[in-house]
Amino acid sequence: MEKLDFLKDHKELKAPHTGIYFGIVGSGSSVSLIESMAVTGTVDGETSITGSDGVTYKTRQFTGNGTFTPTGDGQIQYLIVAGGGGGSGESGAGGAGGYRTNATGEENPNSQALDALLDVTSGTTYTVEVGRGGYAEGTTPNSATTFGGADSWITGSGVPDSGGTNKILANGGGHGQRNASWNNGAGGSGGGGKHWDSPVPASAHMTSPTVQGYPGYRENNSGGGGGGGAGSIGYQDNGGAARQNAILTGSDAWYAGGGGSVDGDGGSSNATGGRGAIMYTRAPTRGVANTGGGGGSKTNAGSDAGNNAAETAGGSGVVIIRWQYAA
Repeated sequence: MEKLDFLKDHKELKAPHTGIYFGIVGSGSSVSLIESMAVTGTVDGETSITGSDGVTYKTRQFTGNGTFTPTGDGQIQYLIVAGGGGGSGESGAGGAGGYRTNATGEENPNSQALDALLDVTSGTTYTVEVGRGGYAEGTTPNSATTFGGADSWITGSGVPDSGGTNKILANGGGHGQRNASWNNGAGGSGGGGKHWDSPVPASAHMTSPTVQGYPGYRENNSGGGGGGGAGSIGYQDNGGAARQNAILTGSDAWYAGGGGSVDGDGGSSNATGGRGAIMYTRAPTRGVANTGGGGGSKTNAGSDAGNNAAETAGGSGVVIIRWQYAA
């Protein structure tokens, strides 16, 4: 029987921005403007943008660990994406890294409310952790922890509690199922199941204040299941949809798509999640770095192109911050 593929090219699109923004938060309270922002670590250069809300911001993108220290009290908007889970050699694909944002005009998965704006204090240093992607199949150490994506977070004095820690935390994506005793992993988004004997799909992580993604899929034929994304569940052998966010440049970019299983594509037409292998003809691909995409899965057919285990890794996460500034 031919598989349904009506979600194969599904793209998670945000609702149109509506309303007028005046740079005001709450009831008549003006936003404090940050004078400058000192940073350390693996971070891109500072840029000025006009957001989709019509407000002018400065932005920084952390592609690795680092810190930021404001001069002047103010409020931070952010996008935090964890590392995507790794795909497997048994056709279960990796789930996307957890996705959470508080940026004006953006959306969290499953219509969850935006996080509150983060109040920061002049001279206080805040720490940023960017989660690695889940390891590729065959990498050592061989464990569920290493094959799942790693968490991303912001922490520092005054950061609200999240799950028992003073961190704004996005959870790493779940790994694809590898065998009957090693189930697909839960995480920011769930990993996909193995073919035939896979268990129920892994659920997206639910313990933080916001739902961060969607479950992976269990396939009941010769293929495996796609990993969940920040925009939708994995569906059959295709990864769950990625989600768009305009925090960095004012224009939408894709984040946190699920990996594709064998014969399948990563979420939102491989925008961030890796595609699955095709036996004898196509190798899998990794989740895209600094988007939290899940890794595609390989076949298990000897030494053909589809059996390239090195390309099943999940994509690393990212942390982006922006703030209103004193001109």
